[in-house]
Amino acid sequence: MSKKKRFYLLILLGFVGGGVLYFLFFTNNGIGERIKKQTADILAVEYIPLQSIAFENTQAFAQRNTLYTNFRKNFPYHYQCMALASFADSSRVLLIAEPPPHFHIDSLKSVLAKFTHKIEIRTQKIGYDGFAKDIEIVFVNASSENIDNINKKISKLLYYSDYKVPVMSLPVQKKRVYYSKQNLDYQISLQEFNDWFLEQKEIFGDSLPLSTLLAQKKWGVYFSKQPGFVAWLLPRKQDLSSQIKNIRQ
Repeated sequence: MSKKKRFYLLILLGFVGGGVLYFLFFTNNGIGERIKKQTADILAVEYIPLQSIAFENTQAFAQRNTLYTNFRKNFPYHYQCMALASFADSSRVLLIAEPPPHFHIDSLKSVLAKFTHKIEIRTQKIGYDGFAKDIEIVFVNASSENIDNINKKISKLLYYSDYKVPVMSLPVQKKRVYYSKQNLDYQISLQEFNDWFLEQKEIFGDSLPLSTLLAQKKWGVYFSKQPGFVAWLLPRKQDLSSQIKNIRQ
């Protein structure tokens, strides 16, 4: 076999008509990646693109310092978030700003094991001798689906929840807003609560009013059938530390 021409072997096992073993050879010219993706779809597994691009040749690697400077220029003080920059060559920069104390960088190994990546620890000076630490990850060739899955897994490690993972776009599009001009002082009376949940019997979940959920001790988070309400039900004496996922939701 020529060294200049690499062949990949895809083995598909089928059990139609007594069972047949298929061997398909294909060259590394894009056809292989399409078949690899289709196979992943059939087997319901995550498709990971071929990642043979050198870090130094990617746009993400070239822009990583500029992106971090841009982020911390707009957020010079303590700010906790995840932020992402995507480039035309499929490279990406994922920034984890100020991970919480319980988060260990070693926990990223299992999340990123299948991807070609590079991790850097960044430090932002604050005040005289204070600082904040951030984690910056450069991906060579992860798909959008890969990145979405990675964000969910990292969010679960950071915040114990992957509910509606908020990821900021890099470079920063808007400056940080410290004070809202809108009136956020909303007040709801007990009479309104009584009307909504007892008199009108607002329906939650499939078909149950709040009073029935409480009577049947159906603990958890429920959304109203008509969008607008979220009910979080839990026993009076339960330790809230077991509800971290629901608290974030």
